[in-house]
Amino acid sequence: MFQQAGRLHHKSLSQEQEAWSMGHILGVLISKTTGDRYELVKTSCRVGRRDSCDVVLPFANVSGRHCLLWIEKGYWMVEDLNSTNGTRVNGERVLEELILPGDVLGIAKHEFEVQYSPEELGADGPPPLKSRSTLSDMPLIDKAQMMPRKTPDPEKPNGDAEGTPASP
Repeated sequence: MFQQAGRLHHKSLSQEQEAWSMGHILGVLISKTTGDRYELVKTSCRVGRRDSCDVVLPFANVSGRHCLLWIEKGYWMVEDLNSTNGTRVNGERVLEELILPGDVLGIAKHEFEVQYSPEELGADGPPPLKSRSTLSDMPLIDKAQMMPRKTPDPEKPNGDAEGTPASP
């Protein structure tokens, strides 16, 4: 199955549209489970469950607008768009991260090998330096806002999800 990421909505022909119309592929996501290929034909692609996304992943655990992929200095980057089930690069949950050729991009529970050539995308040096925006680097308050909330247990004192004893 081939999924082309990039729908044409503009009347004037942009550089991205010319690349797409000429069949120029800027990168490929290959499902580690099924082998399905998702071609990246725009320099910026929204990935998610909604039909309005450039790469549509029709899975219930993928957020409507899950993450954004874009090219920076010849290298693909990813930003999580506050998704419910997270975005990972090589198994590590990230907020924004560089993706190197061969890296594994995790979108919810789905994993994709990312294939592209930095040289073909205009890279003329090392990858952009980015500080790792991972959960382990985040302040605790930010982590708390991203984690699923526990449902109170009606069988426990004060409905506490952790079951801590009620105060006297």
